[in-house]
Amino acid sequence: MKKYIMFLTGILLSFNAMAGEFSEFNDFDDFSENSEEKTEINLQVNGKIGYEGRVNFSDGTHESLPFVKVQTDLETSHFDVLGDFTVDKYDKKPIVEELFTRIYLGEKIQLELGRQKLIWGKGDKVHLVNNINSTDYRDFINGEYRDELIGENMVRLMYTPSVDSEAKFEFVYTPEFTPDEFAASGPWTPYLFRRANTLLAPINKSLEDFEPDIKKYKHDQAGFRFTNSQSGLDYGFSYYRGYEKQPTIDKELLAKAQSGDITAIGDIMNGNLDVHYDRLDVFGIEASKVIIGGINGRFETAYYMTEDSSGKDANIKNDRIGTLIGGDRDLGEFGLHNMNFNMQVKTIFLLDKSSVENNLLDTDYNENGDYIKNTVIVKIEDKFKSDTIKSSVKFIWNVEGKDYAVMPEIEYIYEDNLYVTLGYNIYGGEETTEIGQYRDNDYAYLSLEYNF
Repeated sequence: MKKYIMFLTGILLSFNAMAGEFSEFNDFDDFSENSEEKTEINLQVNGKIGYEGRVNFSDGTHESLPFVKVQTDLETSHFDVLGDFTVDKYDKKPIVEELFTRIYLGEKIQLELGRQKLIWGKGDKVHLVNNINSTDYRDFINGEYRDELIGENMVRLMYTPSVDSEAKFEFVYTPEFTPDEFAASGPWTPYLFRRANTLLAPINKSLEDFEPDIKKYKHDQAGFRFTNSQSGLDYGFSYYRGYEKQPTIDKELLAKAQSGDITAIGDIMNGNLDVHYDRLDVFGIEASKVIIGGINGRFETAYYMTEDSSGKDANIKNDRIGTLIGGDRDLGEFGLHNMNFNMQVKTIFLLDKSSVENNLLDTDYNENGDYIKNTVIVKIEDKFKSDTIKSSVKFIWNVEGKDYAVMPEIEYIYEDNLYVTLGYNIYGGEETTEIGQYRDNDYAYLSLEYNF
């Protein structure tokens, strides 16, 4: 944490800029278009503290997960400093999730420096064009989308041509790259990781022994985004230059070692198993608009381009295209109480599967033969008793893999700041599928949360 404080202190002493009004504390990724002079220092602090208990009824195991989160917003006459601090729910260590300064360079330009999380795209907690920050999957998909993002040190420059314009240009650069994080042991360890560790066990190795040291390489990231709003249509275009967030493993060398090849075994023993992150360019489009029937429509599409567009290199992922279509609608006017129905469909397909489907050693090879992936996400929510009780159920279904998750939940606001939540998460499908690999991890949970 010391390096972040020193970094921000240098920034605060070096810049003298016009101040602006921070629009809303809980939306760090929002752009405040208006600025006005501040005459005093103002510090806002809020957060939450609580406890979540989980019970897996299939094996009788349980988890105790206390949590604490503190968010700060320091406003001065020349800049703002925003922070988001928490404690890791597994290793109990303090984490600086976000800590950055926002400098107002006139009415049209904002400069942000420090560690933060960005959300690009118009999807509802499901995105294709949000690629700057990686994701912490140590708890799979059981947390809130933003909470599971991993903060990144970055420079972010935002420009709006006119104070009366909805158009915004955004430039982002991160000097470092952070991959997605997965559980190395325990019930949430991915199937492929478990399988690789099984293959490496006879030579007393594990996948962690081959994790590349990304600090040795020039793993930086850059992104550009343009957004605008016209006639009720919010739209945007983006470009990302960086890396795949999940590693590629040399399957061929693993297979040779498993078959008893002495040379391959020696290579692995000497640490020569290739585990790397493929270079990636993403071209994205996003849009949202209230469409027919009062549906809040959402759309994203992205082209993921790797360094193996020809599909000839089995050790580099192939190009692919993704689309996200969805929307939500309040159903109260149809006599369905305060119900809201939200549905999104995400599709990702490999552009060239011909070089993959018959090659078991290709990194894109799928045991189930699925080279197009359709994921349907549905959430139905209702509120009762002056919105103090909220019930919801979320369904996630991977069509081709036939794996799924069902997540019912009831939340009760006991007082203005005290929340009690009861829920049950169910996972199903084959062991080799994205959700089915956790089919033995169904659990009930009770959460107590106090906001301040």
